[in-house]
Amino acid sequence: MTRVIKDGWLTGYLAYTQNHEAPENFHLWSALATLSGAIRRNIWIDKGYYTLYPNLYIVLVAETAECRKSAAASIGVKFLRCISDVNIIQGRITPEAMLANMNRSHTNGNGVISQRSDIFIYASEMAATFGKAAYVEELIVLLTELFMTDHFDYETRNKGKFKIEGPCPTLLGATQPDWVVSGLGRLGRDIGIMNRIVFVPEKIRKMRLTTYTMTQADINLKDALENDICHIAELSGPMIWSKDAYATYDDWYMTKPDAKGHNIQDEFMAREHDIALKIAMLLSISINDDLIILQGEMEAAIKLVNIIRNGISCTFMASGGTDEARIGMKIMRSIEKYGPTDRSQLLRRHYHLIRDARQFDGILDILISQGILERTKTMVGALYSIKQDETL
Repeated sequence: MTRVIKDGWLTGYLAYTQNHEAPENFHLWSALATLSGAIRRNIWIDKGYYTLYPNLYIVLVAETAECRKSAAASIGVKFLRCISDVNIIQGRITPEAMLANMNRSHTNGNGVISQRSDIFIYASEMAATFGKAAYVEELIVLLTELFMTDHFDYETRNKGKFKIEGPCPTLLGATQPDWVVSGLGRLGRDIGIMNRIVFVPEKIRKMRLTTYTMTQADINLKDALENDICHIAELSGPMIWSKDAYATYDDWYMTKPDAKGHNIQDEFMAREHDIALKIAMLLSISINDDLIILQGEMEAAIKLVNIIRNGISCTFMASGGTDEARIGMKIMRSIEKYGPTDRSQLLRRHYHLIRDARQFDGILDILISQGILERTKTMVGALYSIKQDETL
């Protein structure tokens, strides 16, 4: 089996989905999740004290029915199902069921039996997959522990002890912003799952289409994508990076600021150096088979990480279901809609939501301290605007 798409699988995927209503960003990250689920632990980067694999947890975030997030994710999952031995689970899942799926035997073409510990969790609605059952905390703990480990021993309440060798979980989910607060909230932050998830927020769909009829070119491209994802799934071996790619990563990693606080953005920053490498690995295998990360792929991965980091704070402000968090989101949306705004205008727009001016000023201070808003002095007074990420 050889590749068909000359410009790379990811480029072909974005061309295939260009007439879908969902934002291109949703299709981009669904494609990266698909590549992650296809390649599993077949490729890796040796980082000395640990080995890095390209599995990712990706969650598309938008209000209900706004951006077609579940529809976007499902396109990638359909391509993943073309791989005969891929292990996809969908719907509500218990910790025992997840571990059982990761503790299975696989026989290769030569009749050799081995354990397969990869799993692709497809959560078209995170709230439905995780639910509100008593085992949710246990499931979050499992996903946190399994994200980057080579061995995992776990004893369940009803199914005994599981010994997982080489676990490789990948997650592609979709949810509303409120679920991150109500479904994960403080629990998710305390356990540590939040800094392992790539949250991809969007607010508006790319276009509106009553229906779309596939052209022959679309059908041909779909066939090529199916062929190439199966080809990519067979790649195997250690990845290396070119001298220029290493220099780019080293310069970014050594000079990027340390996380200073305890909000979601800072928690993501603590792990973004590994997530950038995971993305670079996927960008590389999307294009060719040589298992070498080039400078352009490293630069693109870093840019994607910077965008995600900035978007996290603008979407969630803080992982806590407080009135201040909800009011903060409304203030951000107001400034995004109307542009830089002075305090008096903001106060008039949101006065009906607040207790008093002191609470309002406190929310503005939080938004500034978290790097979401910036306050600029002008001839007519201070203006509040969305802070742009200077690293982009």
